[in-house]
Amino acid sequence: MRSTRRNMLAGTLASMGCLAVGNRPTLAADTQARVAGLFTVPATDRWANRIHASAVNWTASSNASYEFWEQIPPSDYEEVFRAVSARGYDLIIGDIFSTEKLARELAINFPQQAYLMGSSFLPPTGHPYFATYQENFIQDASYLTGMVAGGMTQTNILGLIGGYSTAATNRLMNAYLAGAREVNPNVDAFVDFLDEWSNVERARALAESQIENGADILYADRQGVAEAAREKGALSIGVLASSGASYADTEITAAVWHFEPTIHAALSLVSVGRFRTADYSAYSRLQYYGCSLAPLREFQSQLDEEALELVATREFELRTGISLVANNEEYPRES
Repeated sequence: MRSTRRNMLAGTLASMGCLAVGNRPTLAADTQARVAGLFTVPATDRWANRIHASAVNWTASSNASYEFWEQIPPSDYEEVFRAVSARGYDLIIGDIFSTEKLARELAINFPQQAYLMGSSFLPPTGHPYFATYQENFIQDASYLTGMVAGGMTQTNILGLIGGYSTAATNRLMNAYLAGAREVNPNVDAFVDFLDEWSNVERARALAESQIENGADILYADRQGVAEAAREKGALSIGVLASSGASYADTEITAAVWHFEPTIHAALSLVSVGRFRTADYSAYSRLQYYGCSLAPLREFQSQLDEEALELVATREFELRTGISLVANNEEYPRES
């Protein structure tokens, strides 16, 4: 359920003083956990939407209710954060990528409130129930999509376009290129960044330039890339979610993020009063079913049997924990 800022502020508790730190209470077996979402981005944002798209599933299977506040402007963030925290939700989730310092400072005022926030950093040490998970920790699935791209490219040139060269973006790009080069050591790449999170026309122009210079498969991390691939006769790989329904003829596959394992792990601990500050990033890994390789559909016939078998082998190894994709956050290597 989406809540308006006006309704939320109207219900703010008058007193927001600190509570004594202690063990969080457990939930009765038949009690529904109350979860709130605080997002500085729109719910339609590719990252946030993975949480909202799965909300129906995880609330039903975890016996939880969910309401959220989206696109919170910087000028209102402190007020909204305080007001929602004062309501005493069993768990507050969301993103603090643009409010890292402020959110951690505000949380100190609510030492009994449990938080599970998408963050670029590890959880703080000064709060007993402030857990985090790193953005884009789906490098296992990204590696697999790279293997597919490496096996399908005809030009041996892949194109990658991201927003900013951040740890989270680099992590997935490096995993993708490592997977491609395991299957095809001859792969080279064009890597471009917008230096802004969203600019459809610039993303499209960069994609078209990469295609004109020989890239035949594009890593579609930004809006505009998949469109350019379709228009210029190239193929694309989805990131975070599959757009196969919209690009059935050109999107080969995608590295898909599943939020359910992360929230289920947190709520299971909340229910027994054992939720604590921790790093939940691992629950986005393939081993926990936190990510997956989207179906190849008709593109499967375009991969040779050796490549298909290698992809299946790596997927099994990653899912069972036999192997693990390296967390490489350096600037992606083009060749």
